[in-house]
Amino acid sequence: TEEARNCARLRKNFDGYPGVHIPKVYSELNTERVLVLEMIEGVRIDNIPAIDAMGVDKKKLARHGLDVYYKQILEDGFFHGDPHPGNILIKPGGEIAFIDFGIVGRVSDEIKEIIAGTFLSLIARDFDGLVDHYIELGIVADDIDTDSFKREFKADLTDLLEPLYGLQLKEIRFAQFLDTITRLAIKHNLRIPSELLLIDKTLMMLETLCRHLDPQIDVIAAAEPFASKLGLRRITPDRIIEQARDNLKEIADFTRIFPKQMKKLLKKAVKDDLQIKMYHVNLPEFMKDMDRASNRIAFAMIVSAITLSSAIMHAAGVLPTVFGLSFLGLITFAVAFFLGLWLIVSIIRSGRL
Repeated sequence: TEEARNCARLRKNFDGYPGVHIPKVYSELNTERVLVLEMIEGVRIDNIPAIDAMGVDKKKLARHGLDVYYKQILEDGFFHGDPHPGNILIKPGGEIAFIDFGIVGRVSDEIKEIIAGTFLSLIARDFDGLVDHYIELGIVADDIDTDSFKREFKADLTDLLEPLYGLQLKEIRFAQFLDTITRLAIKHNLRIPSELLLIDKTLMMLETLCRHLDPQIDVIAAAEPFASKLGLRRITPDRIIEQARDNLKEIADFTRIFPKQMKKLLKKAVKDDLQIKMYHVNLPEFMKDMDRASNRIAFAMIVSAITLSSAIMHAAGVLPTVFGLSFLGLITFAVAFFLGLWLIVSIIRSGRL
C-alpha cells in the first residue's frame, strides 16, 4: 500500500514532464499482498549495447538522468531512493522509466535550500560557505564551540579537498566528495540527518550510472540550474514574507507558553521540588587543585606550630641546654626549617608561586 502511494505521487510529480515514465497504479486490483502496476518494457540503464542498438544518445541520456533526479530532490522534495540499474529502464526513444518504489526520500524546504547552497558553494569552491551550510543543517551539536569548530572543520575540509583545486568540475568525483564529508563527520562527531544520508547514497549510485553512460559528465555542475533557482527563491518577496510569518508565529507561541512555564517553575520552587542539573567543566582538575592548596595550607600551619613550639622552649629554657639554648628547641626548629624549605621548593617547582 505504501509503495503504491509512492508510485502514484511520483507519477503525479512527473505528469507532463518529457522523457520520464512512471508506471500507472491499478488501485482497484491491489491487495495487502499484491501490488499491480503498469508493465514497463525497456532495457536496464547499464545495458550499454542494448541502448546503442536503440540509437539512444548516451550523453544526453546521462544528463537527462541527472536532471530527473535533481528535479526530484531540489524541486519536488520527494525522490526515488533506490536507483540501482535494475530499477531504471530505458525505453525506445530514450525515455527513462522507474520501477520499485519501496525506498523513497523526503526533503523539507529548509533542507532543500541548504543542499542547494552546498552545491553552489562546492561549485564556487567556497569552503567557508560549505561549513556554514553544514552548521545550518543542524548536524553540529549545541555544546560545540561554533567558532572553534568552523576553524577546525574548514582546515580539515581544505586539506582533504586541496587535490580537487586544480581539477575541472567534471573531473571531480562526487562520490569522493561525499566520502570525504562522511569521514570528516565521523572525526568531528557530527549528527547527520537521515534524509541527508539517503540523498548521499542516491547521488553516489546515480553518479556511477551516469559516468557509465558518459565518463566526461559534469555531475556537480548539472545541479547548478536547480540550486540557483532554489537560491533565488530564498530572496523572493513571497519567501521572505513566509519566513517572517513563521518567525512571528514562533514569537507568538513563545509569548503564550512562557507565562505557563514560569508559573510551573515557581510552583516547583515554592514546593522545594526544583532540581537543577549542572555540568562542571574540568571539575576533577579543579578538585585536585583545591586538595593541593588545602594540603599546603595545613602543612604551612604545622610548620608554623613547630616553629612557635621551638621559640617557647628556648624562652622557657627547657632542659637539657646546649650553649645556653634548649636542645629540644633546636631539634624542633631544625625540623620546622627543613619542612618549610621543602614546602617552598614544591611551590616554586609547581610554577604557581
